[in-house]
Amino acid sequence: MAAIAVAMTVAVLATGCVMLPGRVADPTAPPRATDGASARPGGLSAPGPAAVAAAKRDLAGLAVDRGGASAAYDRAAFGEPWADVDGNGCDTRNDVLRRDLRGVAVRAGTCRVSRGVLIDPYDGERVAFVSGAATSELVQIDHVVSLSYAWRHGAEAWTAARRLAFANDPRDLVAVSERMNDVKGPFGPGQWLPPSATGRCVFVVRWVAVMAEYGLTVHPGDRAAVERVLPTC
Repeated sequence: MAAIAVAMTVAVLATGCVMLPGRVADPTAPPRATDGASARPGGLSAPGPAAVAAAKRDLAGLAVDRGGASAAYDRAAFGEPWADVDGNGCDTRNDVLRRDLRGVAVRAGTCRVSRGVLIDPYDGERVAFVSGAATSELVQIDHVVSLSYAWRHGAEAWTAARRLAFANDPRDLVAVSERMNDVKGPFGPGQWLPPSATGRCVFVVRWVAVMAEYGLTVHPGDRAAVERVLPTC
């Protein structure tokens, strides 16, 4: 054990980074399904039968509304991006990177992720993450239910504190590739679905769970899309 400790100390001094032993558990994240769901790389897991059944119940309980707001969506309405809302001393982006990436290394004495590997939960793409101005954007953090969608479907009426909490809620956040984040954009499942069958199930089950948790209304086109996907999961 002493030899291992010495080796880790030498590695830190040489690289300025600390390798984390596997994933860092996020105490605020919902528990992973244990009803036969298979582990899925990234911040989401392939849903098992109980999770799919819950999604069907939650979807049925969502009020249907085409969406709208009296004021145009403004990101600033959701507060400081990647605020440390849980008070753990780390910003939300790095919390999610530590949770979702494989082989994570952090800068010594900080929460900042310096490198790791992403297996995108939407399409399975493998992306190497290295912190830096030219490389950090290769891995991005997706809001499963986008902030603009939430704004149009109920969040405009929320308090500023509730919007800040929503924007930084780990249940609505997942690390994805730059490409997947770009093509998904602000859309709901009626306008965009992941390219892989497993990715579609991963996405819609979590999307519905977040919608239900926050009491958001659902566009009829999005509801219909989820209804088509869930029986395939």
